[in-house]
Amino acid sequence: MIPVKRLSRAKSRLAPHSHRQRQALAYQFVWHVLATARDAQGIAGICVVTNDPRVAVLARRLGASALLERGGRGMDAAVRNAVVLLSVRHGVVPCAVLTADLPGLEAEELTSALQAATSYSKAVVGDADGNGTVLLTSRSGAELVPRYGHGSLLRHRQGGHAPLAGAWPGLRRDVDVPRHLVDMTDWGGRYRQPTSVIIGRS
Repeated sequence: MIPVKRLSRAKSRLAPHSHRQRQALAYQFVWHVLATARDAQGIAGICVVTNDPRVAVLARRLGASALLERGGRGMDAAVRNAVVLLSVRHGVVPCAVLTADLPGLEAEELTSALQAATSYSKAVVGDADGNGTVLLTSRSGAELVPRYGHGSLLRHRQGGHAPLAGAWPGLRRDVDVPRHLVDMTDWGGRYRQPTSVIIGRS
């Protein structure tokens, strides 16, 4: 599962990029994460949870399903609602929540992290700064305890998700502020400038 907020509100901390540039960056990040997850091993299906119709269209074009959230109740509520709907459709199956702002993610990293997560009933991968969450997993979606927001890694650990220790630099490098883009290009991640991305009006 990949939760994605409305593009018009995404990446507000990526100053000095313009509003339009931030939307384009967010769109490109989602595109990259979806395409990479599609290439990873051991994933039965990908579902994007979003309140942005443009993201839903992109998800379907890349072979994922899309759940269009209309409540605007926040990421935790969106994830919990999606888990319920997916459980009704597919029964008790392993579930993973992957953030959408990982432009350096590689399929091999995601495959490795998901494989490591199978050793635990619930697991979490923290971001490179040691505060946020980039991957949250559970052997049963019903056991998933989403607690996103600032400091989410600690809250997820307190909720019983075991921290995974793999390096996985592309998986761990989410992008919230400009220096994160610099950090990623410094270690040679696969970030690609979205020069051809066109974002329409919200």
